[in-house]
This record gives sequence, structure tokens and C-alpha cells, in this order.
Amino acid sequence: MSTTDTEPTPAPRGSQALAGLIDAAVMALPAAIQMRRAWRARGTEGSTARPPGWMGALAPVAAVLGEQVGTPGGWIVGVRTVDRRTGRRIDLWRTLTVALVQLATRLLARRLTPRPSLPSEGERRERAREVEAIKERYADDEDALQTELMRHYAEHQMNVTANIWPPLVAGVASALVNRTVRRRLAPTLVVSRAPAEQPASPHSP
Repeated sequence: MSTTDTEPTPAPRGSQALAGLIDAAVMALPAAIQMRRAWRARGTEGSTARPPGWMGALAPVAAVLGEQVGTPGGWIVGVRTVDRRTGRRIDLWRTLTVALVQLATRLLARRLTPRPSLPSEGERRERAREVEAIKERYADDEDALQTELMRHYAEHQMNVTANIWPPLVAGVASALVNRTVRRRLAPTLVVSRAPAEQPASPHSP
């Protein structure tokens, strides 16, 4: 594989930021539609409005299309993503490999991360009633009240650390793997589009 003598010049940071904002708005549209459906489903007995399975693959698919044909923000602002080493479009097989690794690590992290053991609404109401009963039972004995409340909270406390650490470790490991694969296989750079690549102006002859 041949490389250029000098590294390609990156596009201005302002252009990159604007293109990123436009792409983020486009990517947020499916999530906004799903949130609207979930909001409408509230109050409907038995409905949970779970996100569809295809949303998990949306980011890798968008990354492949963005590197190969460009993104809406990139076309509007006039920037594109290239191989940092050659200044040309990234080989399709490299883009697909990186996307598949990202998808695989995401699915693996989700499988290895246990679901948080959060109390249900009914359990929270039951515990609130127990606390009120303890307060009524020991209303005339402050020391006994504090002792009993501490015992109750210690018995029903939630292990917050157990809920936080597994997804945090899985997320960090996934990010390190994806970063290593990206850096070794397909390092990218955002550059300005050449004049020939810019969409033709409607006023041009």
C-alpha cells in the first residue's frame, strides 16, 4: 500500500464541530421517535415500549456509510473522513472490520454485564410503609427509633457498587479494544473536500 509523502491536512476544527453537530442531530432522530412512542405507551397496561433490536446496530452502520460515502454533516459543511496514512478513502474491508469489532464488543459487554438489582415500585412502597410503622412504634423512644431505622436500612440497602462497576469495566474494556483496532487498522482524519468533490451550486454555469 502506497502512502503520501506528507500527512493530509485536517479540516478546520470549526467545520468538524459543525459537521458533528449535524450528524448528531440526524442520529438522534430515531431515538427521539422511540422516546415519543415510549411516552405514548405510558399508562397503557402491559406495554413497555422496548427499543427495537435494529437500534443497536445503527451506530456501526452509520460509521460504515460515513467513512465510505460521507455523512449529512460532512456533505453540508464540506468535509470528509479519509485514511490518515494515505489521504484517501478508507478501504471498505477495513471499515467493515472496525464496525464488526465495535458491534461484537458492544454485544459482549451487554451479555457480561448483569442487570442492576433495583427494587420494584411495589417493594419501595412496602419499605416506606415499614419505615412509617417503625416511626409509629418507637415514637416515644428516640434511641430505639434510630437503632431500628439503622437496622432496617442496613437490611434493605442496595449494593450500588455492584450495579456500577460491571458496566463501567465492560465499557472501558470495549473502548480500549475498539481504539486499538481503529488505530492499527484504519486511523482516520477529517479533511476538507476538494473542489471537485463539492456538490455543484445551482447558480453555477
